[in-house]
Amino acid sequence: MARLLIYGNPHSPLVGARGRLGLQAGHEIHWFAALPAPFPDVVAHAMPGWARAPFARLLLEPFFLSKTLYAIQPDLVHVHYASKGLAALPLARWRGPLVVTAMGSDILPVQGTAWPYLPMTRRLLERADAITSKSDFMDTALQRIGDYSSKLHRITWGIDLTTFRPDLDTIALRQAWRIPAETLVFLDPRGGSALYNKHIILMAFARYVQEGGPAAVLLVAEVTPDPAYMASLRRQAEELGIADSVRFVGHLLHDRMAGVFALADLTLSVPVSDGLPQSLYEALACGSFPIVGDLPQYDGVVQDGVTGLRVPVGDGDALALAMKQAASQPDLRQRAAVLGRAYVEQHADARVETAKLLALYEIL
Repeated sequence: MARLLIYGNPHSPLVGARGRLGLQAGHEIHWFAALPAPFPDVVAHAMPGWARAPFARLLLEPFFLSKTLYAIQPDLVHVHYASKGLAALPLARWRGPLVVTAMGSDILPVQGTAWPYLPMTRRLLERADAITSKSDFMDTALQRIGDYSSKLHRITWGIDLTTFRPDLDTIALRQAWRIPAETLVFLDPRGGSALYNKHIILMAFARYVQEGGPAAVLLVAEVTPDPAYMASLRRQAEELGIADSVRFVGHLLHDRMAGVFALADLTLSVPVSDGLPQSLYEALACGSFPIVGDLPQYDGVVQDGVTGLRVPVGDGDALALAMKQAASQPDLRQRAAVLGRAYVEQHADARVETAKLLALYEIL
């Protein structure tokens, strides 16, 4: 049994689940974050309340991380997300095995590698003994920062295929959101900020309704919302005359997402920038037809006209056309559902991906 230190946001459902995978191999998990990790099966190390204010945290997080490292002397440190600001400094000095998981927002120019983050991100990646990446696209993004080819490891993390499946009972959700039985469901599951182009999805849905597409309701998730942006979306829905057909469904908890994806006939995701979101795997596993932007991140996962549709990012007219095309062709959606499920079974089975991670821990 080893003593592992996880460094990442434990209040992110994905990081919270991934950081605890070592428990399956009997490892002892310690967790460092600004806020205490809310898990009874890990030892939480957090910053004091007075140090959590944004500017204080920026300066003091490296100190408290360093203090934790030397207090517990972990056998391995696993950092979730490569953009850690000044906290890269104590990690770079640490001499034990270090794993860094890159996720997309932390290594792409739109977000994580803009100045002043890039030098610290590069320093952390150079120090890492192993870097986990979900896709060829992310490998390429990492290689633009530095030559890390010798320490890249493909881990998609995967999803629980017994939880995310197409045959779930969705009657209660349909009733809760007042969706008539024969009405199609469009789902926008992404974050509540302008990065995710939710305003363009609303514009496209309004055109879809105006042009007489099959009866449909649009569900809009509000994950980590920007309050001003979400308020503007509600006004936009009213102004476009589609408020009665749009449901703003709040911050959906991860344990409800399987049912939501099984309910959704089509899943929409057209952000300005992206990694390879788990929500895409989840949609495919549940038989929801994806309409995504033409970002190279999705190459190999969504094949245009086969397992989904691809549209130019920012083009509301093209998105509306794709929505109408998919909504009007149930045979296309049914074929894609079979192929999408087969893809995630091959490439994103959580059991296989967990075994790969635990083997990497053993090697290090």
